[in-house]
Amino acid sequence: MMSVLKSSRKLDAIKDFKEIDSTDRVLLFAPFYNDQVALDIQKLIALDIDVVLISNKPKNR
Repeated sequence: MMSVLKSSRKLDAIKDFKEIDSTDRVLLFAPFYNDQVALDIQKLIALDIDVVLISNKPKNR
């Protein structure tokens, strides 16, 4: 069973990244790095939100 921090939210549960407090760090888990993950990271960085990504390399590379 995976434990989740009380402050944790799934990225797809957030309607707009502007809801994230810019003093927070976002920890992203992605099964594979793909275009959608890259786009999400770009959006978060544009909002000056620190991001930590844990992901496997793409299968097609």
